[in-house]
Amino acid sequence: PSLRADGVSQAEIDLAMQKIGLPFPRDYEEFLRRYGAAMVGSYPIFGLREVESMGTCWSVVQMNEHFKKMNWPGTDECVIFSNDLGGNPLGFDRRGRVWISDTDFGEISELSSSFEGFLRKQCLKI
Repeated sequence: PSLRADGVSQAEIDLAMQKIGLPFPRDYEEFLRRYGAAMVGSYPIFGLREVESMGTCWSVVQMNEHFKKMNWPGTDECVIFSNDLGGNPLGFDRRGRVWISDTDFGEISELSSSFEGFLRKQCLKI
């Protein structure tokens, strides 16, 4: 990613997982260690460091608190790491699968079997 923050430590990642209450898949942890947070294609990837181009919506912990407080469908068992252009949250479950909670269609759909797969297919179109 070209618009990114600085990487983070494993201790910071562990604290974020503890606050959210769900584990992160290894590929997302690696992303955080390298970039902290970033814009990848048109998707913000929430993390643990501020990215100026993302405005105030960059913290994975804060975004999870936000969507869970709103009782957004499907966010109880997922870590919200991004949102689409319509504001629908994207998250990964305990197995690392990526899901979207789409309020326009009233459904939760699987987008990818992994975070890395999501980045390649949806964000980078490779």
